[in-house]
Parts: sequence; C-alpha cells; structure tokens
Amino acid sequence: LNEICETVIIAEPVRNNGLIVDFTISFLNNKITDATIPSFFNNIREGQLLSSFRHDIPGKTDWYTIAVSVVEKGKCAERDVFSDKTQRWFHAALRKTQKDLCVCTITDITDSKVKDVCISISQHRDTQTGLLKRECFYKELAGVIENAQEHNSPFGVALFDIDNLKFINAATGHNSGDKLIQKAAAILASHESDFISLYRLGGDEFVLVQTNLPALSAFERCIKKIFFEFCSNQIAVSIGASVFPEDGTT
Repeated sequence: LNEICETVIIAEPVRNNGLIVDFTISFLNNKITDATIPSFFNNIREGQLLSSFRHDIPGKTDWYTIAVSVVEKGKCAERDVFSDKTQRWFHAALRKTQKDLCVCTITDITDSKVKDVCISISQHRDTQTGLLKRECFYKELAGVIENAQEHNSPFGVALFDIDNLKFINAATGHNSGDKLIQKAAAILASHESDFISLYRLGGDEFVLVQTNLPALSAFERCIKKIFFEFCSNQIAVSIGASVFPEDGTT
C-alpha cells in the first residue's frame, strides 16, 4: 500500500452492542505526507479515533456518517473535494473490505478537473469574447420563457448589432475589427449579473437577457446605459429590444 500513488487511510469500526460508534485509524500509507495533500491529514496518526478530529475535517462533508453507511450497507461512496488551502481538487472513495474495514483512498485530480473546465469553457464560451455562445442563448432562453409563462415573470431581450464592422474590416484590417468586437463584448460583459446574461450570436451580433424585472423602466435604464457606454467609446451600434409579456409571450 505504501507503493501506490494514492493516499490510503484504513479505519476499523468501533462497535458497541453491534452498532458502530466510532472508527480507529489502523493504517496510513506514506502518501499522507505529500505536499499536495491538505496539511490537515498530516496530523492524523494510526490508532487515533475518527471522533477526535471528525469536526476538524475541512469542508462540509460528514465523512463519519458516510463511513458508517459504507460499512453497514457495503456500498462504495465517492466525493470530489476542493481544498481551499492547497487550491487543489481531490477524489475521495470509501469502500468496505471483507474484514469489515473502511478503506478511504484520496487521489489528486486537479489536472483532470482543470482539463474538464477548459473543455466546458470551449464548448460554451466564445473564444474571442468570452461570452456565452449562440447555442447557450437558445437553450437558456427556452427555460426563461417557460419560467416566465409559468410564474408570469417579466423579462427583457435586447439585440446589439455593431454597425459598420464589415467596412472597418475592409478599410483597416480584421485586427481592428477583432479589437472592436472585443471592446464591445467587454462593455456588455461588465453588466453581467445574477439577472443579466450576455451572449454572442456570432459576427457582430450580441444578445442581452434580463430576468426578474421589477419594472419595464429597469430594463430601459439598463439598455440606455449600455448604449451611452458604446457611444462614449465611439462604437456605433443598433439595438432592438422586447419585453415579455408586453411584446409577446412565446
């Protein structure tokens, strides 16, 4: 067990009248002192009771309850845990052995997590602007409409079309056009919030969706503010906007 790459902790149930009341740490392999493992684990020792450090374990997961369930039901339990201290992700898996022990393996999965996040971002985010892609807009708009119809919750949609982009690309080159697109996207992105989502439809078109509108005037103020920011940055833009349910319900 000392030769494998994972951190291994073996715990033996402590029983009272047949019921599990605690666990004794019966084995720790040498990976427990690796620098990447949260420093908390460096304080665990063989022979120690789980109850003595149960409430000191970082995070909100109740590992004691999970360990009891694993031993009693014989089913594996797995969790991905992020360590604030080391800023790394770990995969913890608890299994029951034939000798009624609970084995916990801890594996550093930071690299795979980062890879998954990068793939997710590339699938959903426009690489040039960082805004959500057209596909996300159509998918999320369907949910917004459904929620609005069910709860009679108003929302607004605004389309922003950057003017003269083709002329700028032809006259000064695509680098200038790309910088203009990125600048416009940055202005829009600065307004993103819990109730405001931004998307790039493609080319010179962007969409803003604002939900949970307290009043139509709130949506109008938001659009006007963005328009003036475009003007102050010398970006010509055409804007079309509509509000549910005033302008339509589907």
